[in-house]
Amino acid sequence: MRKSWLVCVVVVYFMAGWMDSVQAGSWIVEKGQPRAEIVIAERPARTVRLAAAELQEYIQKISGARLPIVTQPSGKAIKLYVGRSPYTDQLGVTAEGLKYGAYRLVSGDDWMVFLGEDTEFVPREPWPRSHASIASGQLQKAWEALAGGPWGVPNATMWKDRHQIPATVGLPDAAPRPGKNEYFELWAYDERGSYNAVCGFLHKLGVRWLLPGELGEIVPRMDSIPLPKIDETVRPDFEIRQFSFHGPWEWAQWAMRLGARYPYGLQTAHGMVRLARPEIFAAHPDWFAMYGGKRRFDPESQKNHFCYSNEELFREMVRYVRAQFDVYEFEGVSVMPPDAYISICQCPLCAGKDDPQRGPRGVLSNHVWDFVNRVAKEVAKTHPGKLIYCCAYGSYSLPPTNIDKLEPNVQVLLVGGRRPKSGVAQQAEIRAFRESWLPKTQRPLMIFENYPLTGRGWYLPCFMARTIGRSINESKGISRGEEIWISPHQKLDGAAAFDAFQVYFTARMYWGGKEQDVAALLDEYCRLLYGPAAEQMKAFFDYCELHWQDMERDKQKAETALRLFEEAKAKLDPSSIEARRLALLDKFLDGLRTKSKQLGQKRGVVPKLRLVGEAKGIVIDGRLDEPFWKTINLGSVGRLRELQTGRPPALGTTVMAGWYGNNLYFGIRCQEVPGEKPNVTTRKHDDPAIWYGDVVEILLETNMHSYYQIAVNAAGAVADLDRAVSKDSALNWDSRAEVATEVAEDHWTIEIRIPVTDDENDPLHMVVGRPPTQSLPWYVNICRQRVRHNGMEHSAFSPT
Repeated sequence: MRKSWLVCVVVVYFMAGWMDSVQAGSWIVEKGQPRAEIVIAERPARTVRLAAAELQEYIQKISGARLPIVTQPSGKAIKLYVGRSPYTDQLGVTAEGLKYGAYRLVSGDDWMVFLGEDTEFVPREPWPRSHASIASGQLQKAWEALAGGPWGVPNATMWKDRHQIPATVGLPDAAPRPGKNEYFELWAYDERGSYNAVCGFLHKLGVRWLLPGELGEIVPRMDSIPLPKIDETVRPDFEIRQFSFHGPWEWAQWAMRLGARYPYGLQTAHGMVRLARPEIFAAHPDWFAMYGGKRRFDPESQKNHFCYSNEELFREMVRYVRAQFDVYEFEGVSVMPPDAYISICQCPLCAGKDDPQRGPRGVLSNHVWDFVNRVAKEVAKTHPGKLIYCCAYGSYSLPPTNIDKLEPNVQVLLVGGRRPKSGVAQQAEIRAFRESWLPKTQRPLMIFENYPLTGRGWYLPCFMARTIGRSINESKGISRGEEIWISPHQKLDGAAAFDAFQVYFTARMYWGGKEQDVAALLDEYCRLLYGPAAEQMKAFFDYCELHWQDMERDKQKAETALRLFEEAKAKLDPSSIEARRLALLDKFLDGLRTKSKQLGQKRGVVPKLRLVGEAKGIVIDGRLDEPFWKTINLGSVGRLRELQTGRPPALGTTVMAGWYGNNLYFGIRCQEVPGEKPNVTTRKHDDPAIWYGDVVEILLETNMHSYYQIAVNAAGAVADLDRAVSKDSALNWDSRAEVATEVAEDHWTIEIRIPVTDDENDPLHMVVGRPPTQSLPWYVNICRQRVRHNGMEHSAFSPT
């Protein structure tokens, strides 16, 4: 009995275009009977075995005919040569020039070749066999012995990119059968040119892999498959096509079928975090950033920052980079700061090296890129041709203005260089971001993207096929390729199906040149995956692409998207395979359904601060000793609760509020451990370093604007932001608040006057709003953060 497959029965299939160019009387399969054999070398590359197995499996799924795998042609069948062998050498068909996964399909009267580069990756010692070798410290010890320094071992997660393949896969029919538990290993870093050739051929036959696993397969049914006349070389548009989602083999194989490529040792992000080790801090605290007069280091954090003006740090980074090249022969090494580097070191050496005028995306660009460029120049003296990676990210996203042209070995990676999750309206700004870097670098750019991380709770339906397609086409010719991070998945559930949508269109757009048509891909995707519901699903995807950002606050748009999806569901037989596929996204949309319900609800019971009486006679000195504060109505007093539990925190915070004229007043008392001073990390205005230490935040949503954020620390430093505008512009707003603080033995206090205007003509200054009333109140939250060496504490007036 023939095994049952999930198939798509087609009458007119892609190969119809070949019918005018087939070999007369030459068939791979004829009327369900095999007329060809798959020929591989005696000792093929492991990816060639996988390719041969794929060709055998899908020809059988399509036609029912099983083609044998052999190492010597029988002389009685069409020969399908997969990978290099003595026979391809005799034909003069080689993989010369077929780099980065490019492949060639070429045929003759009774043969066809599927060929590309199939170099096998060989790991260099020491490398992690498993997490145990990392946790035990064995890997670190072996690395230090070779590297000559106490730096963290690079590439510690590469063991996740190794897969065990059953030894029967791609085995010639005449070979002895291996044992049940025997396997061979496949690395993600193996080149897979011949595998890509097989997948490309199957694609021509009409096979599609729209989701991981058989549920996402589209396989046409054909009784006969002709041998085509073909001589075609196919090259990818990018050399790097990497999806970082360490997951099960089913996902890795799916990415391979879509033509992904994982270069060895591509460690692009936050490479300097491996210098932030306790023993290095103990020996060289002055290498680390100073905030609030102290060198800051938290052994439990991945966000310890450095003093990039320190010359010893520079020399140590050069040593570390050279050691990585010497031991592992990487193409490049990351010299990118640890994550969340938002404020420059406050030591005298770093003073004045930031540039607040360039805004939050450029404030540290000159400082960081100068360090990176200096390291690159020095490393090039001993390791010419090796690259220094750094991401344009966060506070150093914008190109530096103090460097005309980066060193030729600096590889710039743009974080968010396409950023489809920013939405359609933001694409012009992102395009300008890409273009702004081109004059600064002598190399093609690279793109680093964090796609929506469903593993962290992402629920918004940002199905961005068209934006993904257009942005990738725009980057062709200026980019080497992309590294995409998505959440890992162990099974195909709702979140996985959502992520798979983004991956599918991204991977397909990596091939096909600038003419690759994302609209046609979307049409095909909907037609093949959802059948009778194709038009309704395309309408759903298109609506979500334009409006998903609004669905976080606009119930009507969320409901419209859900209605369009329900219309698609109504088109399908619940027992059909199309309905099973749709059910995955149905599950993903549960988050949007919950959000829509929340948007339809009135605000629940929340704590209130009443403004009773006139806050006259207040002098902003931080003492809270005026009669208004001393005799304040209890309705104007609130207390903060622990953020997670809602219970009173160990160290309480009391908030008092008042209004006078056009001014909102707050008096805030923060309890402290007796004798312990607050953790002050800055004394400057609008310095993001304020969030590295103790801080109180006032969040204000007025009856005219949503919302403002004003952060104050115990030194009286203020960071004020307008959260209604883009992140790049948020700090341009100035509340013009008057602030004073006072630090006592067991507490510290904040006294603040916030001027208010109802004039919207000057959006960069002052809080815009009308005086709050019972019918038109303001919404406010007061939050407190305490940072100590053993952790952080958070409390809020209204914990959320």
